[in-house]
Amino acid sequence: MKILILTLLAVFGTAVRHFLNFRKQTPLSEEQKAAIGKILAENREEIRAQINQGRSARHAMEAAVKENGSTKAAAEKIGDAARDRALLMARIGAQVRPLLTPAQQKQLEDARAEIEGLVDGALASALR
Repeated sequence: MKILILTLLAVFGTAVRHFLNFRKQTPLSEEQKAAIGKILAENREEIRAQINQGRSARHAMEAAVKENGSTKAAAEKIGDAARDRALLMARIGAQVRPLLTPAQQKQLEDARAEIEGLVDGALASALR
């Protein structure tokens, strides 16, 4: 379990690096930056709440594992946080996507596919 969690954390770090590289390799126009900034500002509180929800769920799972407590309840919290994060990202993505050029959209899809491949590979490796 610990190896799986560490592997997932490493993959998350890699995903963040890919996202930052995407931002460098996909310059946005000033209009795009302003429009995306407005979308993020409108969702800022929900984004913060989601970050806190995820952190709380991870801490609950860590405590449950250490204390041999109810990992099922803690896992459900993680699942709830993941669902809420996915829904938030989908909603924000639906607002941002039309602001991107077709080339930028393709770069985004390519980056997303690469990250999915990394996650799948890391999970497969951790479960061997």
